[in-house]
Amino acid sequence: MKVEHVEYVYKHFGDKLEIEVAGRCRSREMAEKMYAAGATCFHLSSWRRICAGEHDIQWDFVNKTEGYGVYRDRT
Repeated sequence: MKVEHVEYVYKHFGDKLEIEVAGRCRSREMAEKMYAAGATCFHLSSWRRICAGEHDIQWDFVNKTEGYGVYRDRT
């Protein structure tokens, strides 16, 4: 979903439905743009990065420890 799509749906149907964003929203800046365009709900797999800035919580399954690491986007 792109910002233009959210703007279009909000312009035509904003008073009749809520707009949910699910996909391609992997940064805080993009989430803020989507919210400003009219999105009301977000389904984010990268919510940790958005809430924690440029860091992502990483879990080490071998040592059973967690910590912040530098976020690397999947390509």
